[in-house]
Amino acid sequence: MIIRKCVLFSIALMLAIGFSGCKKSDTAGSGTSDSSSGAAGASGDSGGDAQVSGLALEAQNAVMADLAKHWSQGPDGWTTALVGGSAYAPEHYLRQAKDLVVASVNADDLSEADKLNGVQWSGSVMLKPLTMREVGDPAMVAEGMSNPSAERQKGKWSVWVEYQTQSVNAQKVNGQWQISDGGTLRAGTIPTPDDFANAGIQ
Repeated sequence: MIIRKCVLFSIALMLAIGFSGCKKSDTAGSGTSDSSSGAAGASGDSGGDAQVSGLALEAQNAVMADLAKHWSQGPDGWTTALVGGSAYAPEHYLRQAKDLVVASVNADDLSEADKLNGVQWSGSVMLKPLTMREVGDPAMVAEGMSNPSAERQKGKWSVWVEYQTQSVNAQKVNGQWQISDGGTLRAGTIPTPDDFANAGIQ
């Protein structure tokens, strides 16, 4: 009887030690220490819920600098000239966002092959949903993907809507940043006076 109690005590002691030693932290690193969430305007000012640093901050700044090649900042927000529709029936219009604000910067895990190929950072930058409006050739605002749905027309800006854009991919390879994807965020051009005239506004 005494031997049986000793055995049971030993088993209980081993289980207690095992459980205390096998607990894994939920915050253990995953090899993406540059993955961060934060917010920053297209002007490069930081703010929001968190700050990004290191290569993640470089990625954010590289993406925002690239977007500044497609959007022009004015008193009412950021405006880009887009062409939708088809090659046979193109739709020319302007899209205006109240602001361009980063929501998160997400790093990929780099493989050994990536590192040998000179990849120093790879990931994506996601913007907060745009508060935006459009004017130009008649169609649905944001290809019908906005909230609420709205129609675009010439000569008058549509109502303001919310629209979640695609993320923009970024890679730093051998010291140089490469920006890709992003959907309509990077599809437009800096508007010219002709673009505004074609849309029917000044």
